[in-house]
Amino acid sequence: MKVNRTQGAAITAVALALLFAGGAVTVASADRDGAP
Repeated sequence: MKVNRTQGAAITAVALALLFAGGAVTVASADRDGAP
């Protein structure tokens, strides 16, 4: 399967969004629990 530039950019954007969301959730949980 050939992935064109637009599809590659979309996949990258989704991956970054998931990573960012995961990091935000982790930080929020740490703040709520009072953990460093």
